[in-house]
Amino acid sequence: MNTKPIILLLLLVILPMSVFAAEATIDASIHTTLTSHNGSSPTSVFISDQVGYAFFRDSAGSCAYSKTTDGGGTWGAAVTVDAQTDCLKIAVWYDRWTPDDSTGTNIHIATLDTGDLWYTKLDTSNDTLTATVNASGANQGGGFVVGANIPSITKGTDGDLYMGVQDAGDSFVIKCLTSADCTQAVNWAEAGTNPFDLAIDWLILMPLSGGNILAIRSDISADDVQSKVYTDSSNTWDVAWTTIDVNAIENGTYDAHFGATIRKGTGDIYLAYATDVATFGTDDDIRTAVYSAGAWTSKTDVLTNDTKGITGVKISFDENTNEIYAVYTARTTPGTAVSGNVYWKKSADGMASWGSEQGPINTTAGDIYGARVNAMSDERIYATWDLASLDDLIGNTIADISPSDTTAPAAVSDLALSSPSNSAMTVSWTATGDDGSTGTATSYDLRYSTSAITSDNFSSATQVSGEPAPSSSGSAESMSVTGLSPSTTYFFAIKTSDEVPNTSAISNVPSLATTATPDTTAPAAVSDLAASSPTASSLAVSWTAPGDDNNIGTATSYDLRYSTAAITDGNFSSATQVSGEPAPLVAGASQSMTVTGLSANTTYYFALKTSDEVPNTSAISNVPSGTTSDGSSISIPVSASGGSRVDPTRVVFSGQAYPGATIEVLRKSAIDLIYKNTPIKTSEIKADGSFMITSTALLQGEYLFALLAKDKDGRKTGVVAFNVDLAANNILEAKDIFLPPTLDFGKTVIVLGKDLKILGYATPEKKIEIEIDGILKGEATSDANGFWSFATSTASFRTGNHYARARQIKENGKESEFSPSRAFRVSILLSPKSDLNNDDKITIADWSIFLFRWGSKDSMLRGKIDMNDDGNIDIRDLSIFLKTLKTL
Repeated sequence: MNTKPIILLLLLVILPMSVFAAEATIDASIHTTLTSHNGSSPTSVFISDQVGYAFFRDSAGSCAYSKTTDGGGTWGAAVTVDAQTDCLKIAVWYDRWTPDDSTGTNIHIATLDTGDLWYTKLDTSNDTLTATVNASGANQGGGFVVGANIPSITKGTDGDLYMGVQDAGDSFVIKCLTSADCTQAVNWAEAGTNPFDLAIDWLILMPLSGGNILAIRSDISADDVQSKVYTDSSNTWDVAWTTIDVNAIENGTYDAHFGATIRKGTGDIYLAYATDVATFGTDDDIRTAVYSAGAWTSKTDVLTNDTKGITGVKISFDENTNEIYAVYTARTTPGTAVSGNVYWKKSADGMASWGSEQGPINTTAGDIYGARVNAMSDERIYATWDLASLDDLIGNTIADISPSDTTAPAAVSDLALSSPSNSAMTVSWTATGDDGSTGTATSYDLRYSTSAITSDNFSSATQVSGEPAPSSSGSAESMSVTGLSPSTTYFFAIKTSDEVPNTSAISNVPSLATTATPDTTAPAAVSDLAASSPTASSLAVSWTAPGDDNNIGTATSYDLRYSTAAITDGNFSSATQVSGEPAPLVAGASQSMTVTGLSANTTYYFALKTSDEVPNTSAISNVPSGTTSDGSSISIPVSASGGSRVDPTRVVFSGQAYPGATIEVLRKSAIDLIYKNTPIKTSEIKADGSFMITSTALLQGEYLFALLAKDKDGRKTGVVAFNVDLAANNILEAKDIFLPPTLDFGKTVIVLGKDLKILGYATPEKKIEIEIDGILKGEATSDANGFWSFATSTASFRTGNHYARARQIKENGKESEFSPSRAFRVSILLSPKSDLNNDDKITIADWSIFLFRWGSKDSMLRGKIDMNDDGNIDIRDLSIFLKTLKTL
């Protein structure tokens, strides 16, 4: 059961709709002159998710900064930037806010005193400050007032630094070339001719491409928002101002209530400004505009005709998602200064629309001045503000942004096709991850074509719809692709994407053909099923193979069942199912198997159904019966290669088998009344694989001798039998006996597409032929110790049961009998041992079977849930099964 939706629902019910981190006190004693904290440029920088800097005017009148190393949760002691006690205002610019700068470590700082504009920089790699220099003293004149003049600073795309301020006495922008030492006052000079009026207006400087600069001003006297461009190559400013808004009415108490940021990838500049705020709470607006390709475009208002009372707005850019944050302060009660709070909204479409209002993010309402936000970040957006009632600088996180993801999912390498019909087939693969092979990706793009797919033509292949959502890395994935044409070979390929999206390389490209036409014809019913060769615990069952379609072709599987009562079509499903049925041969072939595990002296009824690949299933076969023997003696089947009747007084058996193996001679005769299935002789085969066994002094009578070999790892071969009549004084010599090899699997359940390994022992240095499902699949050669192995891919195998057998061949071409057939299964599951009902699915049905076998007292039944093959059934097996179930 998937509990994730329930957990999410509970969280939505329990948690409040808006949850913000706790605000933090950055400095508990900033300057009491409230207007000294107003400004247009940023005063905070986050260089990573955890490390940030906040700049302010302290209680002594000096400009200072504090640093956080825990994402703004706590802040260190104030560090003085400019020790003069008439440091009126401060503004900063971080190297990496400038387009094309991804490695700079400096925060450039402008400080304003009563007469000049000063410069210093903080190197964040080691937190060292340069000496503060008077950048305007040699070039400019005039005086500045704490509650009126607003400095701004920026860095051009060519590395030049710019600072500016507007005043009735002297308005200017000064510049320091990137090639000069900007900590030397002499290297600062005016950028072009003064572009401004001699008036106290508010200023923002922003970088443009080509090393140019954009100056944005709020013209207080005209209620206009305007801009001019500085062209670096000619050292000139535009002659005329470009008007952004002709009706931007400001408020004189909360100066510089506008802000700007930049999108580094495009160079677009985003502007937000409060207007119609002369009287709070009547028709207050926050308007926006974007500067792109040399022109301004008005965008959607953050707020229109708001009734709170807007006192300021700043703007920030999320470099991961390209989302824009507008952070603003507003009085909840327009006429009450102490009712101010901090709010924010977000735009995901370049300010074409805005989300719902979030906040307040402050704990205590109050008269709030100088709310700022870092201009951009790819890890954290953080707001700061001055709470007048406490003279505190307060901060809180607006958005904790995930670092930029540039790692694509790994390419799928095991894409596989199976179960074709005339119009569909199954596609399966192993999930990769979000980052390489780690995590969970976001989406799949599965495509197919009737020609080979490459990375170049992938986009032109037909895209599949309805791909599953990716599971965690390593999970098995599959889907059925429908709508295909009959008798057509299709090539498939897949790509995986994460949330960015980063997209993987193309997968491997398997191909498979659909079937010709729908198969609705079932195999014919077997009509000659027969039971023979009874022993105390077995019966041989034989029949003639039907076909895939009636009596044509080759079917896919048999379902042989037995019961002590007559079997009908109505009770067939309740009869005992035999395991290990051979794979069907071509129609008309003779097939047989020995059914073991029966009770002595009991009559059994047998019935058989045959299925094709669809599966279409035949009607029930004829229902023969056979009776097992009473158990007083054994019955050893006579080999087709057994000798003719002879009359010896002794018997000698010799031939070749496997080095280090043991060979048993079993005997049955009418005079062995107390025979209990115990070998009369057991011998060890020599290092070269040869053996010779003699049995003498036998009583007269008819005998059946059987040879049964067991290799050094305990694997048994088939039985070789001889009929003997000891009525005369002749000698039986059975020479040149050539036993079939033993056969085993590395694993009996193989994941589709993985290698099947077959192994065993034979006579040293002999050729081994391996058949799978009646088809010769390959050859191997036994080594000097008789060991042989063979491996083949199962990528083209159908899922379900298969059968393998092997024989060995001498140098002279003599062939041994085939070994007994052994069954293995091919599964699409990555954990096939958990598929307890063999339906290629792991479901609650398998869990039910697991629990039943867990509680069973039958050791053989419990052994089928030994998930780690350690011979014990314990809590580790339960843990392995539950882990498999959990990944579904």
